Amino acid sequence: MDRKTEISDHFMHTGAGTSVALAWVGLIPGVFPFLALTVLVGAVLALPLIALGLAGAIIAAPPYAAWRFIGWGRRRRRRREQVVEPTPVPAPYSGVC
Repeated sequence: MDRKTEISDHFMHTGAGTSVALAWVGLIPGVFPFLALTVLVGAVLALPLIALGLAGAIIAAPPYAAWRFIGWGRRRRRRREQVVEPTPVPAPYSGVC
C-alpha cells in the first residue's frame, strides 16, 4: 500500500506564523519600542507590588493561623459544654429477628 501524502500550504509552523505576524506588526512605525517600553514599565511597576504582597502574606500568615487555631479551640470547647446527653428511647419493633 503506497500512500501519497500531499503537503498543504494552508498550515504554517507556529514559529513561522509568529514571525509573519511580527513582520506585519513591524510595518507600523515605532510599535516594537512601544511594546518593549510597555513591558518594561509594567514589570517595574508590578514587581514591587508582587514582592510587597508576598512579604505581607508571609508576615500576616502566622498571626492569622494562630487566630484561627484559638477560635477553633474555643468553638470546640463551647460545643462540648453545650452537648446534653439525650434520653435513650427504645426503638420500635421492626418485626425482624
